[in-house]
Amino acid sequence: MYDGLQYFLFIIIFIIGFLFIAEFLRKAKYLRLLREQVYYDFGRSPSDDKKNLKVISKLYELGEKSDYTIDDITFNDLNMDSVFGKFDHTKSTIGSQYLFKFLRSPVFNKAHHDKLKSVREYFIENEEQAKEIQLEFAKVGNFKRDIIQIFYEGIDYERFAAYKLPTYVLSFSVPLILITGYINKGFGIIAGTCLILLNIYFSNKMKKATLGRVLDFINIYDVLLLAKDIENINCDVISEELDRIREINVTLKSIRKKVGSARIALNSQDTDLLKNLIDILIMYNARNFFKTADAINLNRDILIELYELLGKIEVYIAMTSLYLAIDAKDVEYVDEDFCLSAKNLRHPLLNRETQVPSNFNFDYENVLITGSNASGKSTFLRSISISNIMAMTLGFVMADEYRTSMFYLQSAIDVRDSIEESMSYFLAETLAIKRMIDESKVKKLVVLDEIFKGTNTVDRISAAYNTLKYLANDKKIIAATHDIELTNLLKDTFKNYHFEEEIKDDDILFDYIIRKGPAISRNAIEILRVKGYPDEIVNNARKMAEELFEEKL
Repeated sequence: MYDGLQYFLFIIIFIIGFLFIAEFLRKAKYLRLLREQVYYDFGRSPSDDKKNLKVISKLYELGEKSDYTIDDITFNDLNMDSVFGKFDHTKSTIGSQYLFKFLRSPVFNKAHHDKLKSVREYFIENEEQAKEIQLEFAKVGNFKRDIIQIFYEGIDYERFAAYKLPTYVLSFSVPLILITGYINKGFGIIAGTCLILLNIYFSNKMKKATLGRVLDFINIYDVLLLAKDIENINCDVISEELDRIREINVTLKSIRKKVGSARIALNSQDTDLLKNLIDILIMYNARNFFKTADAINLNRDILIELYELLGKIEVYIAMTSLYLAIDAKDVEYVDEDFCLSAKNLRHPLLNRETQVPSNFNFDYENVLITGSNASGKSTFLRSISISNIMAMTLGFVMADEYRTSMFYLQSAIDVRDSIEESMSYFLAETLAIKRMIDESKVKKLVVLDEIFKGTNTVDRISAAYNTLKYLANDKKIIAATHDIELTNLLKDTFKNYHFEEEIKDDDILFDYIIRKGPAISRNAIEILRVKGYPDEIVNNARKMAEELFEEKL
């Protein structure tokens, strides 16, 4: 019998040991693959890691915004959601959320950009350390639930407030059972049975009501553990951030223990019968939930600060990786107003090998661009606009050279009407341009495409002329138009540039090169012919166009 028991215990120990080793090897393999992925991705285009933009944008949406954030009109004009996807070299929700906010928060201070440059240069020289830091963020990864909203809005008790009083009363079930049993054994059995049933009932109710929040606590615990790991880094270039994280870690020590208990409880609730029984009798997990929720609500500001500090550190790593991946160049900031020039400027969403880079010097100029549809005007405007955002946030651009004054960007390139808001295209465009007129302490770079195209020709040209002339008083303007009349009306205020196309062998060819002077070609009717319109339409249109052109002259 003794030998049989010994054999049985040996089998149990063997199984436990086997499971322990298997889990250890699984985690080791996961960390090895994760490290390989982080090391491989650094300085390259990121792996296909689709993230929920609604979650990613929360930190920006809930936080305070300055007067100079990149507004929704400009952000949507430039397809910045897609640009963000290309630029996101982070490995965690924490970093992605901070990068999204970072790209919408331009800074017009050279010292700030000098700091970013020094951080970037340090991590380029110390690439191994950069990868190891990012590995810590990769271990946390992407949250399936958004926790940043908890930090800003707190945990609302409304769904489970009714369980708070019973939870604390029932936590005294054991002494109540002992006391009643001591007084009267029969009554003690009845009271004990009732109390245990009540404990089971309210314990299950609390588990169901708070499961989502307990999952949030686990994510918060991961953030707090990450902060503890990050504080051990020795890195002078981010010493200010690390020192503050160490201070916050001390303050949040009790919260870390509470959310850690929530994680242990969730992991053991289906496997550890003894712990579950004790929990039911003293309502430990339910009481810990309320205590943890209260602690989080009391420390929301410092939790937000910690979250942003961690996000900032990962963004430092991610922007270094991006800088290497896109072969970027540092921006040259100048003290003079209204300077903007670039050599071989590229658009981040276009193929590097096939796109035609842009070269220009718009120093002290307001710019009016003409040219036919698809000749490259809108793409050029977006390239300039995205590069401004990169320059005022990241401090580098996709160009061989880029020289600029400090500009706050506002654009009106892809304005749309809104059926839901009963807003016509012209009204939407009017409101978009009105915000450009508003005063600003920072010089504005205003980018417009087809200004006031939602109205008739006479009103459009009149309104466009006077609006552009007014804006040019204290802002840098880059505008594109099909209204050739504006090139003459504004020749004293704006420099004219254009894009050309060539019709050859019944095909339309574009070289996408910006040239000085207004567009002189009028190929729209010729394009109708190339595309197979009836001769009657083409010939009559050509004749009428010549007559109208002569009348204007």
